[in-house]
Amino acid sequence: MMKITMIKGILCFYLMIVVAMVNGQEKALKVGDLYEYKELVKVLNAEKAEIDLKKYEDRLLILDFFTTSCGSCIAAMPKNNKLQKHFDSRIQILPVTVEKRERVKNFFSKNETVKDNKLPVGYADVALKETFPYQGVPHVVWIYKGIVKAITNADMLEAQYIDEMLAEKDVNSWPQKNDFYSFDPSSDESMKQYFVSSAIMPYINGAKLSYSSDTLSSGLIRDSWVNVPVVTAYVYAFSIINELPLMKKERIVLEVSDRSYFEKPDSVVQSIWEQLNSIGYESILPSYLSEVERMTRIVADLNNKLGLNARLENLEAQVWLVEKVKSTSKVDAGQKTGQPLALKMGLLEVMYPTIPPIVLKDVDEMRLLTIKGSDDFETLKQQLSENGLKLSKAVRPIQKLIITEL
Repeated sequence: MMKITMIKGILCFYLMIVVAMVNGQEKALKVGDLYEYKELVKVLNAEKAEIDLKKYEDRLLILDFFTTSCGSCIAAMPKNNKLQKHFDSRIQILPVTVEKRERVKNFFSKNETVKDNKLPVGYADVALKETFPYQGVPHVVWIYKGIVKAITNADMLEAQYIDEMLAEKDVNSWPQKNDFYSFDPSSDESMKQYFVSSAIMPYINGAKLSYSSDTLSSGLIRDSWVNVPVVTAYVYAFSIINELPLMKKERIVLEVSDRSYFEKPDSVVQSIWEQLNSIGYESILPSYLSEVERMTRIVADLNNKLGLNARLENLEAQVWLVEKVKSTSKVDAGQKTGQPLALKMGLLEVMYPTIPPIVLKDVDEMRLLTIKGSDDFETLKQQLSENGLKLSKAVRPIQKLIITEL
């Protein structure tokens, strides 16, 4: 009798686990699912310490998941406040974070960008993240009339798209964000349906930009790219063939009739532009080829399929030139701490997109230095001078990616 009771107890225990797992799976909602507005959210900047989301079921609810360390999330807050003021009670934008109250409160009281924020801010969130799971922020969930209408990147949070949502237009064509989408090269979406050795494929809604390679059983290797803008595709391939610097806009030359296919116009949000102009690509080549040999063939194949001639050339351009000055002080030996010179100059180009390419001449690229950095020429010149380096403006040949329409 005791054994039977124990067995029943064990079965009940496992049944409880299974039920809990099923219920946990049911919590995660996707586009098109019904939403019950059942969460209570702890908030700052509101009349009460908690908000019952049911109070927003009569309007468009936009959950803007963020963290205080996400630069683009914070930069968007003033714009989102303006959108809230413009649409008033027709919408509610609710920033939500998993971070604790004190961290969020301190950040919003001290940060210049958000110190005038009027939106309620959810903190210490668990339930909403379980309902709308994500891996990266910003992550925006659109809920209207009890239905999850869209899950997007933050750049879709614009008046134009709010208007579309309120007008109940079809938003199924919007670019979606799905942090858990996994592209399976062996699926029907892959090149199997094309029956050729390589193929250009369309944008896959919800998938992230990705590159992958896998070895097939028949002595072949498959390279699969998903949702890659054309220029980015070429830069990726050429970076494997050759060591490339940061390929900023000064290093890209477009000899084409329609530049909007290759670079985003200011009038279009990033997600929409990527949806319209990104491609998928898949190639199957013999596995005895090296990665460099495969990428060389892939560049030629892309050129053929896209009607382009993409190549690397050294062309003259305006640069900031870093040189070593004659040894006159102790700074010439460099420092024992800091970042390597080449790395630091590369980071400056990333941090300050407006500065021209930085070229190093006759200097030890690995010498360590500690400087704050700046996009102001005179300021950076002074900082480098204190480290035994000279900064000047010059014209020098630099490596560029040329894309010519055939």
